[in-house]
Amino acid sequence: GLLWADGHVRTAKSTHYLGIELIADDLREIRWVFDALGDWDYHERTRRGRTKPVASLATSCKAIHEALLGWDYADKSEASPDKVLKAIPECLHRFFWRGYVDGDGNIYVRER
Repeated sequence: GLLWADGHVRTAKSTHYLGIELIADDLREIRWVFDALGDWDYHERTRRGRTKPVASLATSCKAIHEALLGWDYADKSEASPDKVLKAIPECLHRFFWRGYVDGDGNIYVRER
């Protein structure tokens, strides 16, 4: 879910690049999940005009890249995550949605 919200997948045929950038404190907490999937490059920086550093993870793992392309990650701005949800057990769907909401915003209720 977090990759669906904040990840980026290159579609050029000559590369298998995929990456994600988050607030460094947040990415440090979940980095172990990415590391369990393979080798990732990790970098931190502070954007101009910001106080909190951001961190990025990137890999060129062909297997992960092809799986994400097959689940429509390259078209995630226009596609639904149905393919990825069908590929994972239903008991894990809540974790996909948690990552998605964490990456793309929040849910709130107005008094009206």
